[in-house]
Amino acid sequence: MRSTTVTQTDSGRTVVLELDDELIVELDETPATGFRWTLARSADGVLTSRGSGYIAGQGPPGAGGMARWVFVASGAGSARIVLNCVRAWEKDPSPCSTFELDVDVSPRP
Repeated sequence: MRSTTVTQTDSGRTVVLELDDELIVELDETPATGFRWTLARSADGVLTSRGSGYIAGQGPPGAGGMARWVFVASGAGSARIVLNCVRAWEKDPSPCSTFELDVDVSPRP
């Protein structure tokens, strides 16, 4: 199993994985502002989520940290994942930022 980590600078790119490879998405986040990353479009059938969480930064309280999503390549094919940074309590929230990643998964040789 190979592990690939992507960040905000990888938005709009394509990642090539093999079955059972791990994909880690790490995005800057400052929960004190109310904005949190949410999964808007998953890659069902191609990627399986292994969970998500928040990693606090080293700064003072209220400083930003990192949202972390872990996926495993579970099926061959192509898909796109989309994460939006929104205030979840707002009605029809507009994202402050969007992360999109195309994923191509192939069987192991």
